Amino acid sequence: MTLPLVSAHDRAPDWKWQRVIGILDRGEIATTPEWDTDKGFYWIVRGTEFLQSYRVDPNPATNRDLLLRYADIFSAYRIYTEEEENYLQYELEATVMARVPADEIAYTANLTTAAMIAYEELFFDVRSLLDKDMYIRNFVIGKEIQNIKKSSLATIWKLYGYFFGPHMLKAVVSRTSNPQFVHTPQGVSSSLDEDIMGSFKIACAIAAKNPAGGERDNQHLLGLFTKFAEIAKMADMSANSHHGQVKEHIDSMLHDVVFTIGGTMPKTGEQTDAFNRLRSTGADPSFHQLAELAFTGNSPSLNATESLKYPPIPKKQAK
Repeated sequence: MTLPLVSAHDRAPDWKWQRVIGILDRGEIATTPEWDTDKGFYWIVRGTEFLQSYRVDPNPATNRDLLLRYADIFSAYRIYTEEEENYLQYELEATVMARVPADEIAYTANLTTAAMIAYEELFFDVRSLLDKDMYIRNFVIGKEIQNIKKSSLATIWKLYGYFFGPHMLKAVVSRTSNPQFVHTPQGVSSSLDEDIMGSFKIACAIAAKNPAGGERDNQHLLGLFTKFAEIAKMADMSANSHHGQVKEHIDSMLHDVVFTIGGTMPKTGEQTDAFNRLRSTGADPSFHQLAELAFTGNSPSLNATESLKYPPIPKKQAK
Protein backbone atom coordinates (compact mmCIF):
# COMPACT_ATOMS: atom_id res chain seq x y z
CA MET A 1 0.00 0.00 0.00
CA THR A 2 1.35 3.40 -0.99
CA LEU A 3 0.83 6.55 1.04
CA PRO A 4 -0.70 9.88 -0.04
CA LEU A 5 2.31 11.82 1.18
CA VAL A 6 4.76 13.71 -0.99
CA SER A 7 7.69 12.69 1.21
CA ALA A 8 6.84 8.97 1.55
CA HIS A 9 9.30 6.50 0.01
CA ASP A 10 6.29 4.62 -1.37
CA ARG A 11 4.43 7.72 -2.51
CA ALA A 12 1.30 6.87 -4.45
CA PRO A 13 1.25 8.13 -8.06
CA ASP A 14 -2.18 9.69 -7.30
CA TRP A 15 -1.14 11.00 -3.89
CA LYS A 16 -2.58 14.48 -4.56
CA TRP A 17 -5.98 13.05 -5.46
CA GLN A 18 -5.91 10.87 -2.37
CA ARG A 19 -5.28 14.02 -0.35
CA VAL A 20 -8.35 15.61 -2.01
CA ILE A 21 -10.51 12.63 -1.01
CA GLY A 22 -9.04 12.57 2.48
CA ILE A 23 -9.71 16.25 3.07
CA LEU A 24 -13.30 16.11 1.81
CA ASP A 25 -14.37 12.73 3.20
CA ARG A 26 -12.21 11.92 6.18
CA GLY A 27 -11.40 15.27 7.66
CA GLU A 28 -7.67 14.96 7.05
CA ILE A 29 -5.41 17.94 7.64
CA ALA A 30 -5.97 20.75 5.14
CA THR A 31 -3.38 21.23 2.45
CA THR A 32 -0.56 23.72 2.95
CA PRO A 33 2.57 24.50 0.90
CA GLU A 34 4.68 23.27 3.80
CA TRP A 35 2.85 19.94 3.99
CA ASP A 36 2.27 19.26 0.28
CA THR A 37 4.82 21.53 -1.51
CA ASP A 38 3.83 24.62 -3.46
CA LYS A 39 2.81 22.71 -6.57
CA GLY A 40 0.98 20.08 -4.56
CA PHE A 41 -0.88 22.76 -2.63
CA TYR A 42 -2.05 24.41 -5.88
CA TRP A 43 -3.37 21.19 -7.40
CA ILE A 44 -4.94 19.85 -4.22
CA VAL A 45 -6.84 23.11 -3.75
CA ARG A 46 -8.07 23.02 -7.35
CA GLY A 47 -8.90 19.34 -7.10
CA THR A 48 -10.91 19.90 -3.93
CA GLU A 49 -12.89 22.73 -5.49
CA PHE A 50 -13.53 20.66 -8.63
CA LEU A 51 -14.75 17.60 -6.71
CA GLN A 52 -17.07 19.68 -4.54
CA SER A 53 -18.63 21.20 -7.66
CA TYR A 54 -18.80 17.84 -9.44
CA ARG A 55 -20.57 16.18 -6.54
CA VAL A 56 -23.22 18.89 -6.57
CA ASP A 57 -23.91 18.40 -10.29
CA PRO A 58 -21.75 16.12 -12.50
CA ASN A 59 -23.46 17.20 -15.73
CA PRO A 60 -21.39 19.83 -17.62
CA ALA A 61 -24.52 20.90 -19.51
CA THR A 62 -26.05 22.23 -16.30
CA ASN A 63 -22.90 22.75 -14.21
CA ARG A 64 -21.00 25.20 -16.36
CA ASP A 65 -18.13 25.47 -13.87
CA LEU A 66 -16.96 22.01 -14.91
CA LEU A 67 -16.04 23.36 -18.33
CA LEU A 68 -15.40 27.00 -17.56
CA ARG A 69 -13.22 26.64 -14.44
CA TYR A 70 -12.15 23.00 -14.31
CA ALA A 71 -12.12 21.78 -17.92
CA ASP A 72 -8.60 20.34 -17.59
CA ILE A 73 -9.38 18.45 -14.38
CA PHE A 74 -12.78 17.33 -15.67
CA SER A 75 -11.18 15.70 -18.75
CA ALA A 76 -8.48 14.06 -16.66
CA TYR A 77 -11.01 12.86 -14.07
CA ARG A 78 -13.14 11.16 -16.74
CA ILE A 79 -10.11 9.14 -17.86
CA TYR A 80 -9.13 8.27 -14.30
CA THR A 81 -12.61 7.07 -13.29
CA GLU A 82 -13.56 5.14 -16.43
CA GLU A 83 -15.27 1.96 -15.25
CA GLU A 84 -14.64 -0.20 -18.31
CA GLU A 85 -11.25 -1.75 -19.14
CA ASN A 86 -9.40 1.54 -19.40
CA TYR A 87 -6.88 1.05 -22.19
CA LEU A 88 -6.49 4.79 -22.73
CA GLN A 89 -5.45 5.22 -19.11
CA TYR A 90 -2.98 2.35 -19.37
CA GLU A 91 -1.39 3.79 -22.49
CA LEU A 92 -1.29 7.36 -21.16
CA GLU A 93 0.50 6.25 -18.01
CA ALA A 94 2.90 3.96 -19.85
CA THR A 95 3.73 6.77 -22.28
CA VAL A 96 4.52 9.09 -19.38
CA MET A 97 6.89 6.41 -18.10
CA ALA A 98 8.45 6.27 -21.57
CA ARG A 99 9.43 9.91 -20.94
CA VAL A 100 7.34 11.39 -23.75
CA PRO A 101 6.56 15.09 -23.15
CA ALA A 102 3.03 15.92 -22.00
CA ASP A 103 2.16 17.98 -25.07
CA GLU A 104 3.11 15.11 -27.42
CA ILE A 105 1.01 12.66 -25.42
CA ALA A 106 -1.91 15.08 -25.46
CA TYR A 107 -1.73 15.48 -29.24
CA THR A 108 -1.78 11.76 -30.00
CA ALA A 109 -4.52 11.11 -27.39
CA ASN A 110 -6.73 13.96 -28.69
CA LEU A 111 -6.51 15.77 -25.37
CA THR A 112 -5.59 19.32 -24.56
CA THR A 113 -2.15 19.81 -23.13
CA ALA A 114 -3.78 21.30 -20.02
CA ALA A 115 -5.84 18.14 -19.50
CA MET A 116 -2.76 15.94 -19.85
CA ILE A 117 -0.86 18.06 -17.34
CA ALA A 118 -3.82 17.87 -14.95
CA TYR A 119 -3.87 14.08 -15.29
CA GLU A 120 -0.17 13.83 -14.45
CA GLU A 121 -0.39 16.23 -11.53
CA LEU A 122 -3.47 14.79 -9.82
CA PHE A 123 -3.58 11.15 -10.89
CA PHE A 124 -0.15 10.02 -12.07
CA ASP A 125 2.58 12.16 -10.57
CA VAL A 126 5.68 10.11 -11.44
CA ARG A 127 7.57 12.09 -14.08
CA SER A 128 9.92 13.71 -11.56
CA LEU A 129 10.82 10.28 -10.13
CA LEU A 130 11.56 8.39 -13.35
CA ASP A 131 15.26 8.24 -12.48
CA LYS A 132 14.49 6.19 -9.35
CA ASP A 133 14.36 2.65 -10.76
CA MET A 134 13.62 0.83 -7.52
CA TYR A 135 10.70 3.11 -6.66
CA ILE A 136 9.26 2.76 -10.18
CA ARG A 137 9.56 -1.02 -10.19
CA ASN A 138 7.98 -1.57 -6.78
CA PHE A 139 5.41 1.18 -6.41
CA VAL A 140 4.46 2.31 -9.93
CA ILE A 141 4.79 -0.80 -12.08
CA GLY A 142 4.06 -2.82 -8.95
CA LYS A 143 4.47 -6.34 -7.63
CA GLU A 144 2.58 -7.83 -10.56
CA ILE A 145 5.77 -7.45 -12.59
CA GLN A 146 6.92 -10.68 -10.92
CA ASN A 147 3.84 -12.65 -12.01
CA ILE A 148 2.72 -11.19 -15.32
CA LYS A 149 -0.36 -12.67 -16.97
CA LYS A 150 -1.99 -11.97 -20.33
CA SER A 151 -4.51 -9.73 -18.58
CA SER A 152 -1.77 -7.63 -16.95
CA LEU A 153 -1.86 -5.01 -19.70
CA ALA A 154 -1.33 -2.01 -17.43
CA THR A 155 1.77 -3.63 -15.94
CA ILE A 156 3.10 -4.87 -19.29
CA TRP A 157 2.74 -1.50 -20.97
CA LYS A 158 4.33 0.38 -18.08
CA LEU A 159 7.20 -2.08 -18.05
CA TYR A 160 7.93 -1.73 -21.76
CA GLY A 161 7.42 2.02 -21.74
CA TYR A 162 9.76 2.57 -18.82
CA PHE A 163 12.57 0.19 -19.75
CA PHE A 164 12.47 0.30 -23.57
CA GLY A 165 11.00 3.68 -24.48
CA PRO A 166 8.17 4.98 -26.68
CA HIS A 167 8.96 3.04 -29.87
CA MET A 168 8.91 -0.32 -28.13
CA LEU A 169 5.79 0.68 -26.19
CA LYS A 170 4.01 1.60 -29.42
CA ALA A 171 4.87 -1.81 -30.89
CA VAL A 172 3.63 -3.67 -27.80
CA VAL A 173 0.38 -1.68 -27.57
CA SER A 174 -0.39 -1.90 -31.29
CA ARG A 175 0.92 -5.49 -31.52
CA THR A 176 2.83 -4.57 -34.64
CA SER A 177 6.54 -4.12 -35.20
CA ASN A 178 7.48 -1.15 -37.38
CA PRO A 179 4.37 -1.26 -39.61
CA GLN A 180 4.80 0.17 -43.10
CA PHE A 181 1.90 1.59 -45.10
CA VAL A 182 1.25 -0.67 -48.10
CA HIS A 183 0.93 1.39 -51.29
CA THR A 184 0.53 -1.40 -53.85
CA PRO A 185 -1.18 -4.80 -54.01
CA GLN A 186 2.21 -6.39 -54.64
CA GLY A 187 3.40 -5.29 -51.20
CA VAL A 188 0.64 -7.03 -49.27
CA SER A 189 2.22 -10.48 -49.05
CA SER A 190 5.65 -9.36 -47.84
CA SER A 191 4.07 -6.93 -45.36
CA LEU A 192 1.95 -9.73 -43.92
CA ASP A 193 5.06 -11.90 -43.51
CA GLU A 194 6.86 -9.12 -41.65
CA ASP A 195 3.80 -8.38 -39.50
CA ILE A 196 3.37 -12.02 -38.51
CA MET A 197 7.00 -12.33 -37.47
CA GLY A 198 6.96 -9.02 -35.59
CA SER A 199 3.75 -9.90 -33.73
CA PHE A 200 5.14 -13.36 -32.94
CA LYS A 201 8.27 -11.88 -31.37
CA ILE A 202 6.23 -9.40 -29.31
CA ALA A 203 4.00 -12.19 -28.00
CA CYS A 204 7.03 -14.32 -27.13
CA ALA A 205 8.74 -11.46 -25.32
CA ILE A 206 5.66 -10.87 -23.14
CA ALA A 207 5.26 -14.61 -22.46
CA ALA A 208 8.91 -14.83 -21.43
CA LYS A 209 8.36 -12.26 -18.66
CA ASN A 210 6.44 -14.86 -16.64
CA PRO A 211 8.50 -17.43 -14.70
CA ALA A 212 8.48 -20.76 -16.57
CA GLY A 213 6.35 -19.20 -19.29
CA GLY A 214 3.17 -18.97 -17.21
CA GLU A 215 0.08 -20.49 -18.79
CA ARG A 216 0.33 -23.61 -20.93
CA ASP A 217 -0.32 -21.77 -24.18
CA ASN A 218 2.51 -19.37 -23.34
CA GLN A 219 4.82 -22.31 -22.76
CA HIS A 220 3.81 -23.69 -26.16
CA LEU A 221 4.49 -20.29 -27.73
CA LEU A 222 7.99 -20.16 -26.22
CA GLY A 223 8.62 -23.69 -27.44
CA LEU A 224 7.77 -22.61 -30.97
CA PHE A 225 10.08 -19.63 -30.62
CA THR A 226 12.94 -21.89 -29.51
CA LYS A 227 12.47 -24.05 -32.59
CA PHE A 228 12.30 -20.97 -34.77
CA ALA A 229 15.54 -19.66 -33.27
CA GLU A 230 17.27 -22.96 -33.98
CA ILE A 231 16.09 -22.93 -37.59
CA ALA A 232 17.17 -19.31 -37.99
CA LYS A 233 20.61 -20.16 -36.61
CA MET A 234 20.99 -23.05 -39.04
CA ALA A 235 19.96 -20.82 -41.92
CA ASP A 236 22.40 -18.19 -40.74
CA MET A 237 25.24 -20.70 -40.90
CA SER A 238 24.32 -21.88 -44.37
CA ALA A 239 26.08 -20.81 -47.54
CA ASN A 240 23.08 -18.73 -48.57
CA SER A 241 23.32 -16.45 -45.54
CA HIS A 242 24.59 -13.02 -46.56
CA HIS A 243 23.73 -11.22 -43.34
CA GLY A 244 24.80 -13.73 -40.70
CA GLN A 245 27.95 -15.43 -39.59
CA VAL A 246 29.56 -15.38 -43.04
CA LYS A 247 29.46 -11.60 -43.02
CA GLU A 248 30.78 -11.51 -39.46
CA HIS A 249 33.69 -13.76 -40.39
CA ILE A 250 34.57 -11.64 -43.40
CA ASP A 251 34.41 -8.47 -41.29
CA SER A 252 36.67 -10.08 -38.69
CA MET A 253 39.16 -11.17 -41.33
CA LEU A 254 39.30 -7.73 -42.91
CA HIS A 255 39.79 -6.18 -39.48
CA ASP A 256 42.68 -8.46 -38.52
CA VAL A 257 44.47 -8.78 -41.86
CA VAL A 258 47.33 -6.34 -42.39
CA PHE A 259 47.42 -4.78 -45.84
CA THR A 260 50.60 -2.74 -46.14
CA ILE A 261 51.32 -1.96 -49.78
CA GLY A 262 52.29 1.68 -50.10
CA GLY A 263 51.35 2.49 -46.48
CA THR A 264 52.23 2.00 -42.83
CA MET A 265 52.13 -1.38 -41.13
CA PRO A 266 49.32 -1.03 -38.52
CA LYS A 267 50.90 -3.21 -35.84
CA THR A 268 54.50 -1.91 -35.98
CA GLY A 269 54.16 1.54 -37.54
CA GLU A 270 56.93 0.61 -39.96
CA GLN A 271 56.89 2.35 -43.31
CA THR A 272 56.80 0.15 -46.40
CA ASP A 273 57.76 0.93 -49.99
CA ALA A 274 56.51 -2.36 -51.38
CA PHE A 275 54.42 -0.60 -54.03
CA ASN A 276 57.39 1.40 -55.25
CA ARG A 277 59.45 -1.76 -55.33
CA LEU A 278 56.91 -3.43 -57.58
CA ARG A 279 57.11 -0.52 -59.98
CA SER A 280 60.88 -0.40 -60.09
CA THR A 281 61.89 -4.06 -59.89
CA GLY A 282 62.94 -5.84 -62.99
CA ALA A 283 61.84 -9.15 -61.56
CA ASP A 284 58.50 -10.75 -62.34
CA PRO A 285 56.89 -11.53 -58.91
CA SER A 286 54.89 -14.71 -58.55
CA PHE A 287 51.48 -14.72 -56.85
CA HIS A 288 53.11 -16.05 -53.69
CA GLN A 289 55.59 -13.17 -53.67
CA LEU A 290 52.85 -10.61 -54.27
CA ALA A 291 50.89 -12.02 -51.32
CA GLU A 292 53.98 -11.78 -49.10
CA LEU A 293 54.39 -8.12 -50.04
CA ALA A 294 50.72 -7.36 -49.44
CA PHE A 295 50.49 -9.00 -46.02
CA THR A 296 53.99 -8.55 -44.57
CA GLY A 297 55.57 -5.79 -46.61
CA ASN A 298 58.51 -8.04 -47.48
CA SER A 299 59.28 -11.05 -49.71
CA PRO A 300 62.57 -12.83 -49.07
CA SER A 301 62.22 -14.93 -52.22
CA LEU A 302 61.65 -11.79 -54.32
CA ASN A 303 64.69 -10.19 -52.72
CA ALA A 304 66.75 -13.20 -53.73
CA THR A 305 65.37 -13.03 -57.25
CA GLU A 306 66.22 -9.34 -57.53
CA SER A 307 69.80 -9.95 -56.40
CA LEU A 308 70.28 -12.81 -58.81
CA LYS A 309 72.97 -11.96 -61.36
CA TYR A 310 73.77 -13.89 -64.45
CA PRO A 311 77.39 -14.42 -65.61
CA PRO A 312 78.47 -11.82 -68.12
CA ILE A 313 78.62 -12.90 -71.71
CA PRO A 314 82.28 -13.08 -72.69
CA LYS A 315 83.36 -10.67 -75.34
CA LYS A 316 84.42 -12.12 -78.66
CA GLN A 317 88.15 -12.36 -78.88
CA ALA A 318 89.65 -10.36 -81.62
CA LYS A 319 91.06 -12.39 -84.49
